[in-house]
Amino acid sequence: MSKIPTITLKAVKDNYEQVLPEAGLKHCSYIKGLVEAAPDSDSDVVVPHADETLIRFMCAFLEQHANDEPVEEGWEKKKPRELTEWDIANLMPIVGMQLVDLLKASNFIGCQMMLNAVSTHVGQVLLTKGEQEVKNYFGVDRTWTKEEEEQVKAKFPLPFVQ
Repeated sequence: MSKIPTITLKAVKDNYEQVLPEAGLKHCSYIKGLVEAAPDSDSDVVVPHADETLIRFMCAFLEQHANDEPVEEGWEKKKPRELTEWDIANLMPIVGMQLVDLLKASNFIGCQMMLNAVSTHVGQVLLTKGEQEVKNYFGVDRTWTKEEEEQVKAKFPLPFVQ
């Protein structure tokens, strides 16, 4: 039996790097593809949008969910993820645009389970906030003219824009 290669995730925003837990091979399609393409080679994966906090979260998430079943292929089979107490506690400190970066980083490594969990968390956060609070939460400093607002409403009808 050959040795499982070491995959190191590297943060693009700082010099942090961490070895991906073996569960990452099961839950991350991009990582799985790397290993299948070069089964005897260790790899460094530079994760766009990630910093130390996000790399630490991603590795801890994969370790925490190592025994979970992988998410099935196909968009029609994907369901919102029920967040565990661990998920909630560890996602709470990640706020604003850092959550958006986590969504991008989860998508980059192909971890649908993490992408579902973060999306569920973002949805739950948004449900508790008003328009100005959402803008503040994500650092959006933009006001819309009436014309721009009408264009957005026409492009994205209810329930997305009220």
